[in-house]
Amino acid sequence: MVAGPLNRNALRALPAQSIIDTIAEAAHAWTDRALPARVDALASIAARTGYSRPVVEFALDQLFRPITPNALRATITAEIGSVEVLDRFISQPSRPDVYASPI
Repeated sequence: MVAGPLNRNALRALPAQSIIDTIAEAAHAWTDRALPARVDALASIAARTGYSRPVVEFALDQLFRPITPNALRATITAEIGSVEVLDRFISQPSRPDVYASPI
């Protein structure tokens, strides 16, 4: 994917939950030991770091397995209050409406 204004605008148009789901799906794909990109990365990481392949496999599993939709939602909620604030203004009792506008 090429970064640029058109891609940023397209990304802004997607609902936050859709982005969360896509990130979680990609992370889940990286837990598949037969994924060609993972196989290539495993070999490169092991060669560059000197770690054994089993150690690198374990590290990749530990890196990607926790990235789930629920975990991403929880992290976003803890940081900014809700996922929905990424999509629209949210009313809060006794407080101004909020919206997390992208920069």
